[in-house]
Amino acid sequence: MSSTPTLALPTDPRAASSTPSWLLNQSNRNTSNISPPHAPITQPTSPSPVTATDSLLTHPPNDKHVHYRVPTSGTTTPAENAIDCPPPMPIFETATSLNGKRCMTDNWWPDFSVRGKVIIVTGGARGLGFAMVEALVEGGAHVHALDLLPSPLPAFTQLQTLAPQYHGTLTYHTLDITSPLAVTFTISGIADQHNRIDGLICSAGILNEVPALTHSPETFTKTLDVNVTGTFLCCQAVAREVITRHPRGKTPIISSSLSPPPPSGASLLLIASMSGHIANRALPMCGYNASKSAILGLTRSLASEWGQYGIRVNCLSPGYVVTKMVEQGLEKEAGGGAERRRRWEAENMLGRLAGQEEFRGVAVFAMSQGSAYMTAADLRMDAGHTAW
Repeated sequence: MSSTPTLALPTDPRAASSTPSWLLNQSNRNTSNISPPHAPITQPTSPSPVTATDSLLTHPPNDKHVHYRVPTSGTTTPAENAIDCPPPMPIFETATSLNGKRCMTDNWWPDFSVRGKVIIVTGGARGLGFAMVEALVEGGAHVHALDLLPSPLPAFTQLQTLAPQYHGTLTYHTLDITSPLAVTFTISGIADQHNRIDGLICSAGILNEVPALTHSPETFTKTLDVNVTGTFLCCQAVAREVITRHPRGKTPIISSSLSPPPPSGASLLLIASMSGHIANRALPMCGYNASKSAILGLTRSLASEWGQYGIRVNCLSPGYVVTKMVEQGLEKEAGGGAERRRRWEAENMLGRLAGQEEFRGVAVFAMSQGSAYMTAADLRMDAGHTAW
């Protein structure tokens, strides 16, 4: 009786004390056809013990479904007691990011890959939007940043020069998102260039700290125009391009857990705020709060209408994030805003404020296949501020 060739994992001193959780016994599974697709392995004429000195074959690229056979004990007959285990991690290319750190130019888990995707980020030249742009570019995406600045800041220009290292591109567009014609023209031009749009992050927004009794109608209206109407116009323009270029019917129902998810038409991430859920203590900004509450409702409405086209719409509700705009506001207060900073830190469960770089990961998640079954959701990243 022939035996299935096996491989041994390198010796691990922890193996004698406990079995890794992912080593699940598959003795009742037909494993006759499971073997690494490498150079042919000579099959022994009789069962032979497997020891820790056997080499571990490297995982073939672009084949994440291959399973390797490993023994369940140090010395055993391969055909008698072998199980499936995840393949070893592949080796990645690396590049240098803006902060000087080495970073992977491809994801170790393809579900979180954004390589080759065409993604638009409004407000992408600064603040939270730029942090997300940086993460997407480092992931190999083709990113188009839309912002009101006539020209991008030096950090943005530096990232443009680094983009080829990540197999991505970064393009800047000066745009007023409250102008319907300008939005349509810019987004249709991006779609024409790539013949598709895969994602949109709406990060452009303004904030006015004004008491309600003295809040002018003009300032209130402008806040809603930028934060709500501008967001809607960008979402509408992207959705029209996606539906026109790649029409599709209702998303099919997945009948088996083994079936792959259907391809997504596009993923839209709207930036809301914890201020859309609460009124910030001692912080009068009724216009901003109203606009972010509107984003929560807009997210659900667009998701319900566009899900049939494979377009997913979600929103992100950050807590207090230390951006350049926030720092400039704090500096205007007595003592450099130290008292307000301490109060804000005390109001959440982690006792600190967020850095804008902490939202890089959620941008990649929202734009990748990792969030393929998520729509109409609000990702509340506020260190528990609204959970008290």
